[in-house]
Amino acid sequence: MLDDVAAEAESLIDREPLRAAEAALAAAQSALLDAQGAAAKADLDHRAARDAFAALIEEGAAGKVATREKVNATHERASGAARYASYLAAVAGRMAGPVEEAEAALAAARHAVWAPVAQHGIGLRIEAARKADRAKVLHSAGWGPTPATMAAAAEARNQAVEALRAQWERGNAFLDLAWREGHRPETERTLARPGWPSSESHERLFWRRPATAEEIARAAA
Repeated sequence: MLDDVAAEAESLIDREPLRAAEAALAAAQSALLDAQGAAAKADLDHRAARDAFAALIEEGAAGKVATREKVNATHERASGAARYASYLAAVAGRMAGPVEEAEAALAAARHAVWAPVAQHGIGLRIEAARKADRAKVLHSAGWGPTPATMAAAAEARNQAVEALRAQWERGNAFLDLAWREGHRPETERTLARPGWPSSESHERLFWRRPATAEEIARAAA
């Protein structure tokens, strides 16, 4: 059933917003990695320049005093390398922001793209519960004057309700798929998620999906 559900779910969604969001995230991550790499290299260059100036001091202490020009040039390289390393580290730090924004945009895209699949699953649950409600009503009208007819009506009701479980579970499969793919449930967990057998009213209350005028008219027809 899962393969069938996945195939049908694909017909309900448009992946283009996902592809765009994924591409934007990949670009932001690549730019951040490049900036971090450049900052890391600049830091190594700074360390090397600093070590070269320290070595110059050691040489002077050992009696090999460097010229003013060499000292100034070595010191300037170390200072310049420090400034450049600090600059690139700041650039890399700023570029983390676009990555976070792209991650949030991708999460929002996943939620929106998979919303139709979640709604389809909810619709299947509600429809199965509606049919189960109908079976229960008909069972009430089927009570007979003898224990045998009463038992037969109860058995028919139970079989009808149980037969609808597959449709209800199929709705769950669509919901589970949507949630795995990034759709965020929009219902507050103040109510217990209906189990089977369910009722249409409980399903609609839990999923915050009131019947439309068209649905009401169709049910009354």
